[in-house]
Amino acid sequence: MSQIKISHHTTKQIIFWIFVISSLCYRAIIITNSHYFFSTADIIWYIGTIGFILYYGYEYFSEKKRLSNINASNLIRKVEKSDYFSRQDKEIISHLLHKLTSKTSKWQYLIVLIISIIAIFIDIIGHIKCWPLI
Repeated sequence: MSQIKISHHTTKQIIFWIFVISSLCYRAIIITNSHYFFSTADIIWYIGTIGFILYYGYEYFSEKKRLSNINASNLIRKVEKSDYFSRQDKEIISHLLHKLTSKTSKWQYLIVLIISIIAIFIDIIGHIKCWPLI
């Protein structure tokens, strides 16, 4: 029996730390804006936003793959029709599988991903407009 892999443990750890660093960067913007140079806050914002793009992009595609795997294998129907599990086990497993196939989190990841990409483009365009013409 082949096992379906969502991702490797190392990849998940890297993505987790990208999220932590991105979150810290967003909080550090407040400190650098009030105590240091504006360009420092700008650099930290870019690091945080790019980190969020990587994190939410990874989560979006993982959710998409998970949903596809559950649907392609007909897993929910198999569990519900199985005689192997007790009624209570079937309810628990079915509930978990339905939660995993919920499209809400996938759309949340996609929305944050798109908003982050748009924010970077808007900021880059704003910086280009501010550059002196030579």
